[in-house]
Amino acid sequence: MGADIDVTPGGNQITSANTNRTQHDEIQLRQLVIAVSRRAPLDALTSLDRGTDDLVSAVLERLDPAMAMRIVSCLSVQRQEALAPLLHSQFGNQLGYNLGFPVDSVGRLMASVTQRFLPTTRVADAIEALRPLAQEQQLMYA
Repeated sequence: MGADIDVTPGGNQITSANTNRTQHDEIQLRQLVIAVSRRAPLDALTSLDRGTDDLVSAVLERLDPAMAMRIVSCLSVQRQEALAPLLHSQFGNQLGYNLGFPVDSVGRLMASVTQRFLPTTRVADAIEALRPLAQEQQLMYA
């Protein structure tokens, strides 16, 4: 598959079927991420179940980590182990760590700590620190 090269005064700009396909794939990936993020984990799983490991890992990396972990917990152990090395985010590290725990244990469901506060932290300061995080991911506290 060759690329068409368009020489411009600023340098070479390469356009090809591969570039268009990549842009199309990225759009489809974003649409799938949105669709999956709006569903319950088992419903999301039906959207991802037939996808390749590369596709599923790309979707999981773009989801809220808590949602991604809930979806992964619904997958077979074999599929979880196949996906773990493909995930290069903090979520992937957490999944690799969780897979070290026995099957059907709570350790397989853990999420990483995103923020810690001292007991002396004022509530208003803690809330202010958590607001930006809450816009990006679902937060749980203990």
